Amino acid sequence: MGGSGGGGRYHPLTPAQVGQEFLSAGSEIQRQLDQALLAQKLEKLLSLPPSDDLRCLFLDAGQGNCAVVRTPDGRTIVIDCNIEGANDNVVRMLKKAGIADIDVLIATHPDWDHVSGLASLAKHFRVGELWKVTFSKTPDNASPESVEAFREYQSAVAALREGGTRIVNPTVDTYDRVFGGARVEILAPFSRDAADYRDANDACMVVRISHKEKSILFAADTTQATWKELMNRGQVSATVLHASHHGSETGYVPGLMEAINPSLVVVSVGPNPHGHPHEGPMSAYSKAPGGVRRTDDGLVGLQIAPDGTLTFAQ
Repeated sequence: MGGSGGGGRYHPLTPAQVGQEFLSAGSEIQRQLDQALLAQKLEKLLSLPPSDDLRCLFLDAGQGNCAVVRTPDGRTIVIDCNIEGANDNVVRMLKKAGIADIDVLIATHPDWDHVSGLASLAKHFRVGELWKVTFSKTPDNASPESVEAFREYQSAVAALREGGTRIVNPTVDTYDRVFGGARVEILAPFSRDAADYRDANDACMVVRISHKEKSILFAADTTQATWKELMNRGQVSATVLHASHHGSETGYVPGLMEAINPSLVVVSVGPNPHGHPHEGPMSAYSKAPGGVRRTDDGLVGLQIAPDGTLTFAQ
């Protein structure tokens, strides 16, 4: 009489097993709820009035980069802007915070996973300045797909220019700025001559923002060659490192952590076929006193308070 349900034997779970299964599912649901609530609180950092503090959000931008900085005088800086596969969409986040103007939009280099949101930002916001590198992708140095994406990037740059955005090509020591006491430094690239670079990562912009003797180093996809040059120049110390190239080996060199000496490392990473982040760099990053935070675990928020205290949450 009662069917066998497909011929196999049915083994009911014991009460203890049922309890454990329920507990595991409940814990995961609670974790997701807690993360969502924390993300909402972190997003509010963007809309709070300036208070002589520096705020930074590293978005869960999938296998790409995007960070939003609010300076002590209330200016908005966006560093890279991937929106493809992003759980945190920078356009929606800025709109939700009531931000209509981006004072500085930094495109560290023209790889699509760093600039896919450029056209959307150009459409929805007034952008004061676009900081970009001079490197161009051609059939000689990039794949056909990458060249096509570069043309879309160029169209977005043109739209920004037509909308009144000032286009700047900063290099090391040529375009440092101060916003409300926060210093924005360009540590790389070293030249505006695109012929000096093999690929877009070689030409990558490296940015450090400092406030109250604390600093955040945004490495984008910078290469081993650039790191070695920066280390030779003694220019890489920072309190927080936004790791290069999604935690890959190509963005790491031995001795880097000793040269930077960060208290915290943030890795922007998402689902990818490349095995990012790689074990070697992640092992080194984990030695930072505050450990390493991955954006695929959720939005990462930082604040440098008026007294110089650094706090972070994820």
